[in-house]
Amino acid sequence: SYRALAGLVGALLPLAARWSPRLSQGHVGRRRSLAGFLEWARSRRDRRIHSYAVARHLGVDPGTVSHWERGHNSPHFHHVVAYAEHVGWRVVLRNDVRVLAEGMAIPGALPRLREALGLTRESFALVLQRDTRTLGDFESGKNRSLLATVEAYAAGLGLTAPETAGERKT
Repeated sequence: SYRALAGLVGALLPLAARWSPRLSQGHVGRRRSLAGFLEWARSRRDRRIHSYAVARHLGVDPGTVSHWERGHNSPHFHHVVAYAEHVGWRVVLRNDVRVLAEGMAIPGALPRLREALGLTRESFALVLQRDTRTLGDFESGKNRSLLATVEAYAAGLGLTAPETAGERKT
C-alpha cells in the first residue's frame, strides 16, 4: 500500500542521507569519491608508484588519475578496483560485522542485498530518488557504474560506502 511504501521510504532516506548528503537533494554529484582515495594517493607515493604508471595500467590519461585523487570527479568503479589492486589495496563492501563483497563483485552484490531486504526495484528507486529504468540499467550492468552510483546504492541500503581494506594478499 502507499502508506507502507511511504513509511519504508521515510525510514530508509535518513540512512541514505547519512552517507551521501547530496542524495537527499535528488542527485549524486560526480565530485563524490571513495573516502580512502586520498589515502591511496599517499600509499601510491609512499611505494614510489608514479601516477603515470597507474594511468598506463588503467588505460587513462595521467590527468584523470590526478582528478580522481583530488576528488574532482568520480571514476568508474572498475577503475577504482584496478587502481586499488595496482597500489596493493582491495575494495570491500561490509556491514558492521563482515565483508559482504569484494572488488568487482560489489556492484552485482548490491541488487541481491536489496532483494534480501525485501525491497522492490520500484520502492528502492524512490529511496534513491532515481527512476526505475536508471536503477535497472545499474542492476543489469548495462552501463559502467560510477563510484558515486555504487556508493549511493550502498548508502540506500544502510551500508557504508565501499572502502579500502588493508594490504592485498600476495
